[in-house]
Amino acid sequence: MTTDLLEPAIPINEIIQVFKKAKYSEYLSSEYEGNRLINDRYEVNSVEQVKRHQTVLKDAIND
Repeated sequence: MTTDLLEPAIPINEIIQVFKKAKYSEYLSSEYEGNRLINDRYEVNSVEQVKRHQTVLKDAIND
């Protein structure tokens, strides 16, 4: 996920909107698979990536 909170691989906002439209009100779980796909290009702070992901999820849910 980029520093401006864009995730090019997963349409998080669109996915959350589907849950909201269906009035889903149970738990939502997500999984961080690590930096294995981009580690060759640059070093990634995994903790920061998870924080960004959680921020995007929270924003999408509260939107």
